[in-house]
Amino acid sequence: MSTALSIAMNPSDDEEKRSATLLRARAEAKLAGSRVTQTNALPAESLRHELGVHQIELEMQNEELQRSQGELDAVNRRYFDLYDLAPVGYCTLSEAGLILQTNLTASTLLGIERSALVQQPFSRLIVPDDTDGYHLMAKALCKSGEAQTVDLRMMKHDGTHFWAHLVANASHNADGALVLRLVLSDVSECKQQENKLLESENRLQTILNQSPSLVYVLDLSGRFTLVNKRLAALFGKPNSAILGRTREDFLPTGIAEKHRANDLEIVRTGESTVFEESNDEPNGRRVYLSTKFPLRNMAGAIVAVCGISTDITERKALESEREQYRVDLEERVKSRTQQFLDLYDKAPCGYHSLSHDGVITRVNKTELALLGYSEEEYVGHRIVEFMTLDSVQTFYDAFPLVLQEGRVRNAEFDFVCKDKSIRTFSVNADFVTDSAGAPSYSLSTMVDITERKRYEQRLELALTGADLGLWDVHVPSGEMHLSAKVCSMLGYTEGGIGTHISDLDKLVHPEDANKRRVAIDAANNGDLPDYRVEYRLRHKEGYWEWVRSRGKIVSRDANSFPLRAVGTIKSISQERRLRLEGGELLQRIESLIKDFDKATETPPPPTQVAPTNVLGSREQQVIQLIAAGCTTAEIGKHLGISTYTAATHRRNLMRKLNLHTTAELTRFAVTQKLIAD
Repeated sequence: MSTALSIAMNPSDDEEKRSATLLRARAEAKLAGSRVTQTNALPAESLRHELGVHQIELEMQNEELQRSQGELDAVNRRYFDLYDLAPVGYCTLSEAGLILQTNLTASTLLGIERSALVQQPFSRLIVPDDTDGYHLMAKALCKSGEAQTVDLRMMKHDGTHFWAHLVANASHNADGALVLRLVLSDVSECKQQENKLLESENRLQTILNQSPSLVYVLDLSGRFTLVNKRLAALFGKPNSAILGRTREDFLPTGIAEKHRANDLEIVRTGESTVFEESNDEPNGRRVYLSTKFPLRNMAGAIVAVCGISTDITERKALESEREQYRVDLEERVKSRTQQFLDLYDKAPCGYHSLSHDGVITRVNKTELALLGYSEEEYVGHRIVEFMTLDSVQTFYDAFPLVLQEGRVRNAEFDFVCKDKSIRTFSVNADFVTDSAGAPSYSLSTMVDITERKRYEQRLELALTGADLGLWDVHVPSGEMHLSAKVCSMLGYTEGGIGTHISDLDKLVHPEDANKRRVAIDAANNGDLPDYRVEYRLRHKEGYWEWVRSRGKIVSRDANSFPLRAVGTIKSISQERRLRLEGGELLQRIESLIKDFDKATETPPPPTQVAPTNVLGSREQQVIQLIAAGCTTAEIGKHLGISTYTAATHRRNLMRKLNLHTTAELTRFAVTQKLIAD
């Protein structure tokens, strides 16, 4: 209860006298107004007058008391609203720290009845760990007399804690005693938000400290408000010594002004921008790539500039080296490209590229020189336009297979030069596929083998005249080449026997294998200067063909081990047959001489196998087509073979049957009933 209210409730004696005099005057005035005053009143009348005045005084006092009671009730209601229902707690403490009075809000915050709080030490309501803060605040308050604040944890009746913000003032009560008046506010939610904010700031600072880049925030006056560990290390100062200061305190003036100008550009444009900035540091000038952007408040106004600067000194040096390397590489590529073009154009063989449909897309100068055409006359045309008819057929026979397999090796084609001469080329090609795996174009080489073919033809004529086939063996690997004559001798097409010596070994008669091996070993070991042996080979049709093989070692290594052997094979079946028939004839003549008296008997002719029995089905087909008047190209097309293979079949048949003209071959076909007469 306030002092003013106490004085109003307990008036002094002088005030009572003045109030009584005033009350009597008002009562007499009221009574005088109600009747006529008698000046010479009798004693009884005087007494009645006094009683009336007193009655009126009592009535007026009663009215005054009722009015005062109403005012007091109103004051009490306002007091309750302002004190007990206040949004904060009020506590009045004695100088000793005992609770003298609390409002309802304080009682509710603590969960303790007000009556139970009175005369209790306020410090008992504080969490023990925070009592020191309370005592220090009380001591400072008593010493200075100025208001003090403190945040501490207080205990509720149920043992739970809450954060309270205390505002303390010191004053004296009506008795002059010192009292402490406290205002308590529950700030638990604020503390939680502060803790979350502090945790968030700590996490942010931790993240920034882990960044290898320089991270910083400057306010609009250019003062640091946030820096990470990397920047602090650069400046050689703790964070606390950097915050609130400007770049000029740490960097040379010129560099600091450039950085500041970039910051102001961000404030002016309000946009994030990347700058290349530099610093002079103890280890030399460093170059940084700085990304700067504005920071805004809730109203959208720019309040600071944030920067993230990454050291790119090494990267810049690497980029410079890489640029120099790129320039050098371009020069080398240019030089190598020129070298390649020189090698391409001046190569000793022809180079060309073909599209998937056989159109020439590129050619080197060597190929043009070999054929005598200009680039305009050659490029853009189909390559078959420059081939002989037989080679065109061979090309079209082989091209689908080449597209499928993706390559061709040692294919031979005859080209018509611009001067109408014919030149033979050995072609090797590889096809380049597109992303779908389909052939896109080919890269081909052409080697002029015209002279070699002429030599081979002369050799072939010589061998043919001598009825010889040629074999060539690489001894260490066993790789073998047999001429077409050898293959046809045994009923095979060229290459049909195989390319390894073991393929030929399989055809040797078991009874002849040993003597053949002995002869080969003697030549390989150098016991004999050459190799000569007669043995039997199995024909494709199943019968045995007698052959005579001759050869020699033409190349040896440093240890005299044989590397290459070359020789010939000749069919001697007819020779052996004639030799056998001659022997039989001689025996018959000798028998006739001895028995001349006996009747002369003509010796029976030697048994001969009908020609049709020694001809394969394919050979009979070829004879029928020749007799029908078909050309070599038509025979190849009809049988599904190349023109070259058809020509080989035709030549081998003529030799095998000892025929020289198509007319003779036709008569043979009619005689053997291979065609109708």
